[in-house]
Amino acid sequence: MLFDGKHRPKGLEFAACKTCNEATRKDELVVSLLSRSYPDAANETQRKDVKKLLRHADRRNPGLLSEMWVSEQKAHHDRYSAYGVPDGAGYLRTNGPIVTKAIARFAAKLGMALHCEVTAKPLPVGGGVAVGWYSNLNAIMGDRMPNEMLAVLGRGLTLEQGSFRVPDQFRYASVATDDSIMSGHIAVFRESFAIQMIANAKGNEGAPSAPDTFFEIGCFLNLK
Repeated sequence: MLFDGKHRPKGLEFAACKTCNEATRKDELVVSLLSRSYPDAANETQRKDVKKLLRHADRRNPGLLSEMWVSEQKAHHDRYSAYGVPDGAGYLRTNGPIVTKAIARFAAKLGMALHCEVTAKPLPVGGGVAVGWYSNLNAIMGDRMPNEMLAVLGRGLTLEQGSFRVPDQFRYASVATDDSIMSGHIAVFRESFAIQMIANAKGNEGAPSAPDTFFEIGCFLNLK
């Protein structure tokens, strides 16, 4: 339900085993719900989608809504008003374990697909994807944004089928090394958040990484 009314243009479709394809189903619900956090639903289709996502995402990920709930809304308004956050905006907590794991796993899967898209080669066994993500508040404040990577990415793309395009719902940009060993990607979901993915056919090469930031090929076979 990432797209309005489940109306998804063709594109970015890749073969995967059943286990890997289904491993992130509940994570995709979290991503879909979070992508609807801004802007507000503008029509009946979007409002129905949000209601369904609220039910299904929390049922498949028990505790999700309570984890995201922020009780001190006024304190956040006072803190961030100077950055130009609209007066009517609300705030969600997005650094809890359910949200963090869901977005990281979704980002890894998307990064593997985008590497194949931009290089025409799937990541081999031993390869993997390093992931990170940024809220719209990070973007407004310029906080932690990958500015160097953004500077070298190519033209932004979206899914499209004839005249049907969805840049307001999903857009992405990619770049790859000439030898196709590494690729970098940014994907933006509405105006809610963005994820960064760096794929490397040689794996993490011994670099330290925090939990849920680097995913090797095959990780979804044993996902819990």
